[in-house]
Amino acid sequence: LIPTKLFATVMKRAIDDNLISQQDLQKLPKAVSESNRSFRIEEREKITALCSYCPNYLTNKCFKYQMHNQCIEVFIFRGPLQVLRPALVQAYYKQMPILLSDQQQMGMLKEYTVIHQQGIIIDLDKIKILLDSLPSEIVSKSGDRFDILQIDQKQESSILAHLFAKTFLDDPIFVCSMPINSRRYDMLYDLCVFIAHHTNHRGMNWMLVNSANILEAKAGLLGSPAGLESGHWGPALPQLKIMAKYVKAGDFGCLNTLSKFHHKVCGQPDNHVYVAFVAAAYQCDGQGYGSLIMRQVTQIADQTDSFVYLENSKEKNLGFYQKHGLVTRCKLFVRNQVTNNQGIVYAMRRSNKSKMLENEVNEDAEIVFQHVKEK
Repeated sequence: LIPTKLFATVMKRAIDDNLISQQDLQKLPKAVSESNRSFRIEEREKITALCSYCPNYLTNKCFKYQMHNQCIEVFIFRGPLQVLRPALVQAYYKQMPILLSDQQQMGMLKEYTVIHQQGIIIDLDKIKILLDSLPSEIVSKSGDRFDILQIDQKQESSILAHLFAKTFLDDPIFVCSMPINSRRYDMLYDLCVFIAHHTNHRGMNWMLVNSANILEAKAGLLGSPAGLESGHWGPALPQLKIMAKYVKAGDFGCLNTLSKFHHKVCGQPDNHVYVAFVAAAYQCDGQGYGSLIMRQVTQIADQTDSFVYLENSKEKNLGFYQKHGLVTRCKLFVRNQVTNNQGIVYAMRRSNKSKMLENEVNEDAEIVFQHVKEK
């Protein structure tokens, strides 16, 4: 089950493989391609199954059914039920019904659906039955089963940001851009909420959950999918609005500056999966949740022939990332001349199957902040 790397490219391949028609493609709203909410199954480089879906609050579509005003709308569904699983997971954990716009494969879903004036509906009780009949996305060594939940609501972003805040409280990256005082925690929390909710991380914002209650999330990942066309932190100016509440202008810019080295180490942004954060709630440290999420990331990278890239600011975590195939390409020495805060960031990359850039040598660099200038 492979998430699309480049939406337009995959849809063109699906048309070439006679899985969908040009008319099917025209049904998809713009929000679907922007959110990259499509999954496919491939066999011998031929697309054999495809599912494209989107929450209706991202398409601004009115939906009222029983007690629900929101739904997960499935626009295209071709192939076995397995490819429908990501949409089912979203619907189940968000407690929303599924609205099926595509009726071509209604035969296999007939016993799970009801007809409503707005379309064909899969109710919550039927969603649970369907999910129970399909294998979970991740199975841990102890046999626990997990699903990946995509983050796209403010409440979910806040929960994930809360995990990040606890995990990265002593992160040298943030030492460079945050004052060390009682407001530092609040700033980190708000910054993570902002990144999760307002930037272009729509493609791969996940929580790892093992119950119907998303408040019991054990681990989280915030990263951008391969194929993202813009910088991984999003535009710098909107970030300044939220950070300006806590820091002086001279302290702003660390994260935005790191993005320049991101492209220097990895090349074009459409050839890698960028991992912004991997975090587990501090009380769950050492229980393997980080490894579970990293295995999922590396699997996606292998399936899309992409690099995995991240900036690690804790030396003690080098072994963890090396275990998952990442190698330090260069060190970034980050220093603020005004506050005298400093730290080392390890730019780490995992090779893709085509081995591009493998022999390239990256030089260490220094990032110095002096008032509002970067050197």
